[in-house]
Amino acid sequence: TAFRRKAEQSGATVREGVAASNIRYSDGLWHVDVGTETFAAPVLVNAAGAWAGKIAADLGEPVPVETVAPMLMITSRVPHFIDP
Repeated sequence: TAFRRKAEQSGATVREGVAASNIRYSDGLWHVDVGTETFAAPVLVNAAGAWAGKIAADLGEPVPVETVAPMLMITSRVPHFIDP
């Protein structure tokens, strides 16, 4: 959430819950259809998470992506007990 908010404050457009499709480059801009909208920008960032490999492959740059266990653990709040 923090990364999304900062990106939006910096002028980025973030769309979640809709697929990016028909990605193409023309006239110096990347064009991406997202749901019923089309966006164009000089720079395209592939931040598609689990779908990043498919998008990269669709653009002719296949990247091996594999599922692994998350490296995050959520616990209940406890009193401070150790320093780094």
